[in-house]
Amino acid sequence: MVCARSPDEVPRDVRSTTLASLLTKRDVDAELSDFIRTQAMEQAPLGKSVNVVQPPRPFRPDVVAARQTIALRSGALKYGNRWTQRLTEQLSERLELGPDRMLLLTNSGTSALRMAIVATVGAARPGDIAVLPSFSFAATAEVLAQLGYRLRFCDIDSRGWTLDPAHLRQALLPGDCKLVVGVDALGNPMDYVALQQVCAEFGVPLIADSAPSLGAAYHGRPVGNQTAAHAFSMSFAKGVSAGGAGGCLILDTDRVAGLSTGPNWWRSSQMTELAAIVALDLVEQLDVLVERRRAVAEIYASLERLVQPQRITTNASHGWVHWAACFPGMDRDRVADDLARLGIGTKPYYAPALHRLDWEGMAESGGDLTTTDRICADVLALPMSSEMTVGEAEQIALAVTRVVQKNVTDANIMVPPQIQVIAT
Repeated sequence: MVCARSPDEVPRDVRSTTLASLLTKRDVDAELSDFIRTQAMEQAPLGKSVNVVQPPRPFRPDVVAARQTIALRSGALKYGNRWTQRLTEQLSERLELGPDRMLLLTNSGTSALRMAIVATVGAARPGDIAVLPSFSFAATAEVLAQLGYRLRFCDIDSRGWTLDPAHLRQALLPGDCKLVVGVDALGNPMDYVALQQVCAEFGVPLIADSAPSLGAAYHGRPVGNQTAAHAFSMSFAKGVSAGGAGGCLILDTDRVAGLSTGPNWWRSSQMTELAAIVALDLVEQLDVLVERRRAVAEIYASLERLVQPQRITTNASHGWVHWAACFPGMDRDRVADDLARLGIGTKPYYAPALHRLDWEGMAESGGDLTTTDRICADVLALPMSSEMTVGEAEQIALAVTRVVQKNVTDANIMVPPQIQVIAT
């Protein structure tokens, strides 16, 4: 039988080495931190892959299917029948539209924006210029170019990532612009009051690309009431999806007739009954959908000590179609790759910025868009959906924390001040 030695019988050099290397709290903490970080980088936190975009599911799939079957059998599929009428009524009530405003359902957000421009200012004449942010989905610029406008890109503010009023004033100073298209970036309403003041100063209309803003509000009113025209999207990535595609347009009532006078812009852009049936099921639960997304955003807010998230515009509420942040001082692509290995999808909204694309002579030179360039170089969107649970969001936030710490400590990069305490 082997008897254990008493502490006094342990050789002095062995005893001192053991105490120094294994029992020092700092060393134990470092070893434990390395172990946790390694495990985090080797195992998916959710046990499944999570896409950055997860379309909302029907609340009542059986009802949706039954309604679509009846519509198909009856042949009543065109705009203006039962379900497009009901969706129009529900959305108009939801958006608090008065009798002087009309909502038209469209087959896409792009169609809605195109008609918003045509109804408000018309197609371009030679030399007409449109101002827009470079931080947006390409369709914002493509619609203007298709209508013949020459593009002048404008910088965004560093907090909300929407059109910067001061830069907009500079863009309008030459006096040659016919319209401004502002964008509710990722569901964050632009500063309508400030931008409207600048546009009024130069006598230029402001049109809103509110593609991701169903469910958002500004100064206590739903987005859709702030400008002469708003265009919304109901694509698969939005808070409300019309079966993968769809949209709506809000106009002053007296401008609607112009869409079908002469060349008919409206006839081929209408939403079908089948798409309206899907969208109606979700619009009836819009408060629930937005609240689910807001709960995810609250969990992600814990990452503010590590990254620089988009800030909500003052006196506004976000639609939370996407949650995005800048990862300053880090290799954004490496962060994305590390998260992908954990099964967490990300996307760099929007990269490249629109002023960095080749518009083949349809746009002015990009100019000095410092904030846009910086954000587009650093930004990543995390998974956001009404289908996510708070628990899933917490696990993703924890994984992002570990990945950021790994990238800060492993790479020879400048460490942002807000990360230094965590990384050491």
